[in-house]
Amino acid sequence: MLLVLLLVSIVTAPAHSQQAGSGEEEDAANGSGNGSGSALVAPTDAKKRPKWLKERMQAAIDARPLLAAKAKIGVSVIDISTGTELFGRDAVEKRSNAFGEFGKPLQHIINAYAYGDVWSRSALPLATKSLAMIAMMAAAGHANELRVHLKGAIRNGCKVEEIQEVLLLLTLYCGIPAANEAHRIAADVLREEKLL
Repeated sequence: MLLVLLLVSIVTAPAHSQQAGSGEEEDAANGSGNGSGSALVAPTDAKKRPKWLKERMQAAIDARPLLAAKAKIGVSVIDISTGTELFGRDAVEKRSNAFGEFGKPLQHIINAYAYGDVWSRSALPLATKSLAMIAMMAAAGHANELRVHLKGAIRNGCKVEEIQEVLLLLTLYCGIPAANEAHRIAADVLREEKLL
């Protein structure tokens, strides 16, 4: 939501807020300034904006009527199809309801930013993202999240050998205790999924 608000403010900002001839903000926006201007200013010339910014700005414009309608009736609807694709409907619903009303704000953040933005990006395949998540959760010692992401990796088509390789890298860079725990959890999940 913060990203959408930021983008909406960029889109709706006056086109020329700088003094004529100063060029300071334009230089900062183009990355050619000396650092004295604003660090986060969209180029006023649409042709100079990077493609990703144009796409985000258009998405913010397209989302305005929906956001306004949701705000008017007090409803928050977020597409969790990516989460469902990653982990399965039952797992997503179970995790979404685990903390009841108390956990709804947290689930909103997870659904909006994790599933709705980061996991929905297309630069990396879902299987690659899953392997990265396995490595990060194992390195951080987050056993429950590691279990969730192992199951997601299997759903995303990761092979047992790929998971094993990631955990072997973990051994070298994060230590044997972290690797032992991660291997134990992975073996449990792989047995549950009848892959071992």
